Order: sequence, then C-alpha cells, then structure tokens
Amino acid sequence: EIPEIMVRSFLESNGFMHINEAKSRWGHRCYPLHAAVRLKKSSAVKALLQVGARRDVKYRGYTPEEYAKQKHHRWGGYEDVLKIFQMHIPLQLPSREECEPTSEDSTEIPEDEGV
Repeated sequence: EIPEIMVRSFLESNGFMHINEAKSRWGHRCYPLHAAVRLKKSSAVKALLQVGARRDVKYRGYTPEEYAKQKHHRWGGYEDVLKIFQMHIPLQLPSREECEPTSEDSTEIPEDEGV
C-alpha cells in the first residue's frame, strides 16, 4: 500500500489531523507515531516515518522509539516495531560549519557598472 494512503487511513481512524499533530490522551500529548507504536502497527510506523513524521516528539517523556523500547521491555511483542526504527535511520544533517559558504563557494553576482 502507498505510504500516503496508509497514513491518511491511520490518522483518520485514530482521530489525528496531521502526522505531527498531538492530541490529548490521559492528560499527555500523544502523537500518531506513538499511537502506532502502542497499537503495534509496524506498517503504520514505517509509513509515518516515510512521509516525515517527527521522531523527536515526546509522549510521557519518551520519543516514539524509546516508547517502543519501554513497552517491549515491560510487555514484549514490539520486535517488529523496533526493527522499523532500526531500519529507518534518520538522515544526519550537516553541521552549521559545513553549511557556511567559503570564499571559494561565493556566487556573488557582479553589480552592473555605470547603471
């Protein structure tokens, strides 16, 4: 199934409007990725990650991956969900220094003279 279609269906069936929108659950902010973990929906976890769900949001102090580890340690049965997180390694963004232009990279456009 196409990730976007799967995500739309998961969001609608679980009362979310957006992949990174939180809703209140027992007085805490719960995100779709946490809900997919709680429900052991590895295919939904994978699809959410593929379409850009944030991995750094927290529910009860846990990121989605930490939440899966905690649930697995306590109850077991979260192997498939944890595999998705391990396979879906986030991109390493370059550091700020690596993004700073050097004089060699300069793409200044010379000003027109005499205009």
